[in-house]
Amino acid sequence: MKAEAFAQVPNLMTGDVNLTDAEYRVYAILLGHDYGKKTVSWPSQVTIAAIWGKGTAAVGNAVRGLEDKGYVRIVRVSRNSTNRYYLVPQTQVETAAALANLTDRIQSRDLVKRALAVEAAKASA
Repeated sequence: MKAEAFAQVPNLMTGDVNLTDAEYRVYAILLGHDYGKKTVSWPSQVTIAAIWGKGTAAVGNAVRGLEDKGYVRIVRVSRNSTNRYYLVPQTQVETAAALANLTDRIQSRDLVKRALAVEAAKASA
């Protein structure tokens, strides 16, 4: 990556409190390797580690975190080839985050209903 190159990180990521600093940094490195307007990047974990100044284990953890949070889809090509990192469009990440938030709210509401039902059953017994 050239010294004067830069990566424009989506606004959604700057406000995502669930995103670690390591994940943010690795995503920025992947963006710097997306070769124009393509949404795929394929630097090796060794290359990412060299740019970041951390070990490959830290890179692997950050990449898995990005995948778990929906920012990146990883395609493992083969044992002797680098992974392909597909950068998920911000709108898809926002939709997934909104659905996850809705699911959490529904589950929380259901837990409160169950707790109230248990308390009501104890009170009537």
